[in-house]
Amino acid sequence: MKILIAEDDDVSRLLLSSYLRTAPDGYTVIEATNAAEAWTAVTNTPDLGLCVLDVMLPDQSGLDLLARIRDCSAYARLPVILCTSLNDRVTVTRAAALGVVQYMVKPFSREGVLAKVKRTASHPAAAEPYLEDPRTVCDRLHIDRGTYHTLLRRVATKTTAYLSDARHLTRWSDVRAIGFRANALKGAALNLGASALATQLDLLEAALSDQFALAEAARTASGMIDAHAHSEMTSALERVAAELPRLEAALARAGGTNWLYD
Repeated sequence: MKILIAEDDDVSRLLLSSYLRTAPDGYTVIEATNAAEAWTAVTNTPDLGLCVLDVMLPDQSGLDLLARIRDCSAYARLPVILCTSLNDRVTVTRAAALGVVQYMVKPFSREGVLAKVKRTASHPAAAEPYLEDPRTVCDRLHIDRGTYHTLLRRVATKTTAYLSDARHLTRWSDVRAIGFRANALKGAALNLGASALATQLDLLEAALSDQFALAEAARTASGMIDAHAHSEMTSALERVAAELPRLEAALARAGGTNWLYD
């Protein structure tokens, strides 16, 4: 698979390129130092499989470049990972709206990079609608529309409570339980046709598992969560949070107003 790395920092670009070229899957790497070079690479590489875009490029932000990519039908579903030291909700929310399912938060590790590349390649952007047709869900589950609304509200409420709890994680000993809760919410979302929310919960569950495995390997899993792991998990949590208002909007478009919260 061919992967584009758009990163103006020489050290970060060299590390990412090295990780990918020496990976067991043997990726082919294309490098760009700014948005203009990256756009040229995208348009001149018809078999490009994945982009890794830095958020802060010198001539254009990675998010603006991503918006340009999404505006072109030929690349609308191209998987993209954002590479950044930023972890603010505005960035995460805009990235989620543009179909980003993974972040690489600096500093990164080889294992983390390769895991995210493999996972992102299996989640093409906009591969699924945010919400399955409510009538189809009701027919499939043999429930009426009122029950469907009630169940979706319950999932939304439980997800909101879950995010509140997960944001206050401080010890590794609590991570497994939080991961189990993500899995349960994912199952509920899948049953109710909320595929985009389910995808983000799945990625969150994987991020929690990956970070815990790294902590176990470093023999630190019995103590406090370190700053880097906390940042990685927070990014995944914010992507789940970004799906809730988008789910409400999709529901409204499907034939109701504020179905989740009325």
